Amino acid sequence: AHRSLACLEEERIGLLTLKDAFNYPTGSSLPSWGAEETDRCRWERITCDSMTKRVIQLSLNDTRQVEFLNASLFLPFQELQNLSLAGNFMTDFSLSLFPAPGNTIKSNSM
Repeated sequence: AHRSLACLEEERIGLLTLKDAFNYPTGSSLPSWGAEETDRCRWERITCDSMTKRVIQLSLNDTRQVEFLNASLFLPFQELQNLSLAGNFMTDFSLSLFPAPGNTIKSNSM
């Protein structure tokens, strides 16, 4: 149980770090992340597994124009199955850090 709580906290911290990346240098993207709602599974654009409560989907499409996004920001999400980044106009994003076969990344703007 303790390990599970640590994993969930790692994901929460990961989401807040990801929010900072989308809001750098200024911005108002993902306002529900870290706001009054403490359950990250209720934050916008996030889907969690109903049993494990781990993040399985991030729908970050049309969030904000970001030129560079470090793929290591997604490492805390060990059960991530679907990541949508379409419409963010990224020019630099490495997919080499996604080792799990079958995971999908959707972006028509890269």
